[in-house]
Amino acid sequence: MSPSYELARLKINDKLTVSMEKKLPPDFVAVIETFNKVGDIREISFRRWWETHGKELFGRDQLPTARLINEEICSPKNKKSAKASGATKSKDELLIAVPISLSYSVAVDQVLELLAAQKKNFSSSKSQRSLQTKITVVNDRIHEEKLMKGLFLVQLRAEFPDTDLWQLGTEARISDAYADELRPAKNLKRPIDTVLYEKTIMNKLASRALKSHEAIIENAARGQFPNDTPLSYKFNYAVLRDILEYYEG
Repeated sequence: MSPSYELARLKINDKLTVSMEKKLPPDFVAVIETFNKVGDIREISFRRWWETHGKELFGRDQLPTARLINEEICSPKNKKSAKASGATKSKDELLIAVPISLSYSVAVDQVLELLAAQKKNFSSSKSQRSLQTKITVVNDRIHEEKLMKGLFLVQLRAEFPDTDLWQLGTEARISDAYADELRPAKNLKRPIDTVLYEKTIMNKLASRALKSHEAIIENAARGQFPNDTPLSYKFNYAVLRDILEYYEG
């Protein structure tokens, strides 16, 4: 949905026109870097993208888990079969022999004691790096429903550039309370001054939401999500309209 990201796609595929080249944002290099990580999402399903890009970008499939390694498999003469089966010990694992004749509580206490002793001498920096993601969620302050309403508002602005902003805000339900009050059928039964006041409030709320979600869209193209830090340039609705027409066509 990001105009900048679409321009990056065109740039990498040598389809950027001279006029587009002149209108590139000042930090376009950051968009290119994100595109090289995330890839072309225009021609691929989410499931396929997740397999080819998402897993690597957002970390390992799962955290390391405790597992049982059979003593026979780990014997020197069976190293090949152990390697093939994935049963060998990795650098951040510890092999512990636990007598199964011990009571459960005693065995657990002994294992915990061994782990505590080994962890004091083990630097987990390499292990932690393996769990870090290439793209991280910046913060979790933005509510999903609010986010979807804001993105819908941006889409509406692209599709209906001449429509009053309070109407677009009502359609996107930026404020449920004012959206209900501003229904056409209800406006006919109320004083004009009241309706005008509510339109003014909705216009302000929609304007604020529009700027915030334009920033979220463009910052995402720079590998930062969700981030509503204001943009230093004008949001490119002309390119967004092209994107929407492509998907709707």
